[in-house]
Amino acid sequence: PNVNILACSLLIYQGGTKMSNSTQIPFYILDDLSSRFIINVPEEERNDLIRLCFQIELAHWFYLDFYCSNPGFKKCTIKAFIKQILNHVPFLQKNVKKFDEIYEKWKNYKQAVPTYGAIILNPEMTHVLLVQGFWASNSWGFPKGKVNEDEEPHLCAVREVLEETGFDISKYIDKNQYIEHTVNDTLIRLYIVAGVPRTTHFAPTTRNEIRLVSWMDIQCIPTSKKEITQINPNMYFMVIPFMKPLRKWIASNQQRSNARRNRGKSTSTLEENNKMRALDLANLRPKNKSVPNAGNNKTDRFTVNSPLDKTKYKNKKQIVIDRNSSPFHKVQIKYNHKFSSPTWEETFRFDKSQILNFNF
Repeated sequence: PNVNILACSLLIYQGGTKMSNSTQIPFYILDDLSSRFIINVPEEERNDLIRLCFQIELAHWFYLDFYCSNPGFKKCTIKAFIKQILNHVPFLQKNVKKFDEIYEKWKNYKQAVPTYGAIILNPEMTHVLLVQGFWASNSWGFPKGKVNEDEEPHLCAVREVLEETGFDISKYIDKNQYIEHTVNDTLIRLYIVAGVPRTTHFAPTTRNEIRLVSWMDIQCIPTSKKEITQINPNMYFMVIPFMKPLRKWIASNQQRSNARRNRGKSTSTLEENNKMRALDLANLRPKNKSVPNAGNNKTDRFTVNSPLDKTKYKNKKQIVIDRNSSPFHKVQIKYNHKFSSPTWEETFRFDKSQILNFNF
């Protein structure tokens, strides 16, 4: 295998010498990039130019990350880079004449690939996390990226956020909480991830892709370009389409949170009121009284525990408690001096009409 790679590298070198004077990238760098990303593509896939363009894009990222970090190497756009690779590799040179057509097909295909990411909020939902691209210093956006083949959307969002911020949202993400929007024929789905502390440390794991990661006040981000704010809305052209639905989502969740807190307070207040009512009812009961079991009777009768002495019966009282009223209604009868038998408790009954018509 090493011999084959060396042979291919020499073949690429021969093709590259012809372009060395007209290209911004030295031929030996093109040799290195082609051997890393193009030569090992299976032969049956080489005819798929769309597939090859994605491989060339990987080579372009590698070139920007590792070569352009050194002085003397010029940066170039992906379009110019693809054209140089097609000119450099012998078995791809036949496609140079239709380069514009190939590039447009690849660009349209790439736009059709869905993008997934996350809207990261602090616990108070007052700030949102935004990232700034390494090559787009005047633009902010949400951490997101293209989905890989057979990759689930929420897993793509977790991967892209980890690459661009260094933060793992797998424990926070809810597959059912997201905002979708189509921008330039590209579907963008952003999962709403709340509860991330603003003290969290963010560090992108990819080279030369993300310049800055910063929390932004949601109220300071415009919801349309027509809004007059202190911040230039053109800096947030990829954020603005998501701001209105995001603010609605935040307002709805705050209302639900407040309702849950109020329900908790209402339950606590109800329990306290029940305790106070129980204490009030307990205070209505006379001291040193015996309470017989009333069964299902509507009215319970209590008598004073006094010695069955005739002189003591002069002050004997009968108390009637009506359990159908709240609080218990206590009715006191006039003193009765005619009791002479200690067995009156077993036979005596009040006349209800006399009790109700009694003048207190």
